Amino acid sequence: MELLKITISPEPRTSKPIAAYERGILSNTPPVDADFESILHVIGEGGHSFFAGSYKLNDGDEYINTESVDVMAIIVVDIDNKDTGQPLRPHAALDRLSECGLDCSGIYRTFSDETHPSLGIDDKLRQTRRYRMLFVLEDTVVGAVNYNYLLQMIYEIFPEADRRGADSIYFGGNDVIYCNPEYKLSAYDLLAAAHAQRASKCKTPQSRRRNYQKSLDSAPNGIFNKGSKTVSGIYSTIRNAVIEPQRISGWEGQLRRESELVDGFLNCERKYWHDELLGLYLTFRMFVCGIKLWKESINNNYAIDNIKIDTIHGYIGKYEARGGQYHEMSLAKFAPNDSATKKHWKLSQIINKRGQTAKKIKGFDPHFISLKDSRFHVEYLFKHALSKWDMPVTVLKIATGVGKTFQIEICEYLDECILACQTHHLVAKLSENLIKNGIEHNVVPPLPELPPEISREYHSLLQIGAHDDAAGFLQSLIDSNLSIYFLDGAEAGKLRLNLICYFEALNRAIDDTIPVICTHKRIMHTGFKNHSIAIVDEDIINSIGEVKSVSAKSLRLAIKALDDSDRPKVTEFLGKLIDMTKSPEAASKILVPTISLFSGDEFLQTRHIRQLLRNGVEGELISLLRSEYICIHPTDWNDPEGEKSISFILRHQLPVGMRFIILSATAGESMYNSLFEEVDFYDVSSVQLRGAIRQFSTRSFSRNSFRNETTKELARQIGSFAGNRPAITYKGKKFQKFYDNPFRHLEDVMGTNELSGQNPVVVGLTNKPPYFYLLWASILGIEFNEMDSEIDYRTLVRNGHEFKMMTFASPELQDIQCHFIESSLVQAVGRARPLEHDVTIDVFTTYPVPNAIHYHLDQMDLIGAITKVFGLVKKTVDAPQMTVSLYDSSGSLAS
Repeated sequence: MELLKITISPEPRTSKPIAAYERGILSNTPPVDADFESILHVIGEGGHSFFAGSYKLNDGDEYINTESVDVMAIIVVDIDNKDTGQPLRPHAALDRLSECGLDCSGIYRTFSDETHPSLGIDDKLRQTRRYRMLFVLEDTVVGAVNYNYLLQMIYEIFPEADRRGADSIYFGGNDVIYCNPEYKLSAYDLLAAAHAQRASKCKTPQSRRRNYQKSLDSAPNGIFNKGSKTVSGIYSTIRNAVIEPQRISGWEGQLRRESELVDGFLNCERKYWHDELLGLYLTFRMFVCGIKLWKESINNNYAIDNIKIDTIHGYIGKYEARGGQYHEMSLAKFAPNDSATKKHWKLSQIINKRGQTAKKIKGFDPHFISLKDSRFHVEYLFKHALSKWDMPVTVLKIATGVGKTFQIEICEYLDECILACQTHHLVAKLSENLIKNGIEHNVVPPLPELPPEISREYHSLLQIGAHDDAAGFLQSLIDSNLSIYFLDGAEAGKLRLNLICYFEALNRAIDDTIPVICTHKRIMHTGFKNHSIAIVDEDIINSIGEVKSVSAKSLRLAIKALDDSDRPKVTEFLGKLIDMTKSPEAASKILVPTISLFSGDEFLQTRHIRQLLRNGVEGELISLLRSEYICIHPTDWNDPEGEKSISFILRHQLPVGMRFIILSATAGESMYNSLFEEVDFYDVSSVQLRGAIRQFSTRSFSRNSFRNETTKELARQIGSFAGNRPAITYKGKKFQKFYDNPFRHLEDVMGTNELSGQNPVVVGLTNKPPYFYLLWASILGIEFNEMDSEIDYRTLVRNGHEFKMMTFASPELQDIQCHFIESSLVQAVGRARPLEHDVTIDVFTTYPVPNAIHYHLDQMDLIGAITKVFGLVKKTVDAPQMTVSLYDSSGSLAS
């Protein structure tokens, strides 16, 4: 093991020390010999300051200075990102080194860096802002002149770095995030890489070669302790770096690896025809400095007439100046025989691909219980929850098809219970089954059908958030003159009768003690004074917290409408919000507690609300006054500088003193633990499937990806493959048009049984805008900073699989995002009841669905790839799953 001579302070630090004090300590500390890994550990994690070599103080010198620099073993690059608009993160720095044919020996975070220490190494490499890179020299150098020359060379590669001299001392850090102790930096390699940054001025390979020789000749002899300063023998090792005129974000390297056409074009190997040059131009111009690289590759290729540059570039420029538009060409049009054509639709997909395919974690071996055992277990836990009077919230996470609703229908102890369902349709279905079982109960009915004029006024009150006024409006209709709404006597009488029946049913449900069936939202807004237990079918999270929005335009209209009213605090609050929307700092990651802007002791009366409606105010403005947190973001995400909207989260409190038993297939334990102080959580979701869930996780099929023609083409292929099978995807014709038999949409399938026993396909995942998850984090009490809320492609592990997704840096924010995404997917696949039926559900997205079998497919021939897989699927599906019984031989619950 090679030992390096370096000077390390004997005193560890936990924060940034005083520079003069550290220099004094190091100037009185003898150098030590140690291996690099030990040095990196002491410096990068132990916090010891250091000097990157040894020194010899001259007579009269007290501190290390330029004259005392002796043998230097390590180059240190200090990246603070203080003055750069776009920070250079460690992963980008390593990519830059890789493009130059270099690497780094180690990286550690400095004391000034604010990256959360609990993050994984991959996330730290992508988020760390302040760090130091260490390069162990292949040959040590002597003296400040030689060392400073190497520093200048490395600053050619990293102009963002803080400029230091040979006599610099460096503080330690608190976290090592990269270590490659085997790597040694050669002076030849460093000089070649630095020269490549300046090579764009050289128009021919011969001039590059001559200039490189001049650089070698001018370099100090002291940096070359081995070999001679000649191009022979080393120029070939840097040929690719010299051919590339400058570093261009690494995209050209990715294209070269997968496309023979691009690799040959950049190497100037042969003559390239007009259609090839045009196709390459339309791709290259999409990337940083792409047109420049395209031009230089033609200039350097003697087989191509330089007039092609003006012909193609000029023609396209003039055409687009007249309003036309050229799009990137498909590979098949200009490179049908290229290796990349078999894998990719267009060249740009090589750059834009994210390596999304979910990969199974080694050693992941889930245990499943049988359907029979799960039903016994649920019955036991449900009865246990009913009898546990001292537990305010009990959550049973139960797989779809086990029979959670059935437990409610056969329960004999439902007095003083509220039975809450997601929709009125499910309320009616549960009521029908209770009637069959002879259980007396009340039902809170849906609102009767309203005439158009009345419906319009009622819903306008709801849309502005005036729910109490909307309820009062309905009550007032019973005694109102309904002719003003263009109703004749018979129509008015029918409406009055329907409203009387509706309110009588509601009051009866409130006053009685027998079971009441209602929707989730009804529990939040109605006081059931004679009921003590709420049994909730399906997750109630979305009813507890509601994320809503109002536009800045509506705020301006509201201020105008209320200008002469007696509500100065409200108008002041709205004015503050409008000022915030104009601020350049306003962004979707900035959350503001509503109470910091509005005291809440002044609310709008009915006359104010009518005034707002007359002035065209839209959005839940009244709810905004009762919200907990506010987030400002662009109304149109494609126009970040345009009109702004204010999104907010409204938290509904559960009735005080009422016990809750929640039965759900998608309940998230961390969510409920954050919302409530005391929660009993039981998970009975890992149940052996009778059917199969096949997941093709090559692409995410997110909403945004449908802007891409490739995604649309793949959706057409899925539609062709699905045929008449039910397809669950996003809401809207532009998403559902690819399928013969679209079924509702991903956010509207909870509780439906129409697909039981069928073989649906599920396409996409319901990812929300970032502010949605940040607002939820705020009411869950999760603290996060600006760095935590940065969205980027990161590696996640869920359900035994590793995959990549656009997500946050903070693990807590990741959990919230994954909860909502997974909930919609679990509900979608559960519609076919794979626990009970021998069905096959095909899922097309990257987020790993629980219990799914994953396949990686060729994206260019999706149908053919799936067909090939089908021969393997039957064997995989029929493979026995491990079953763990929860009961012993006597039928008692096992310990």
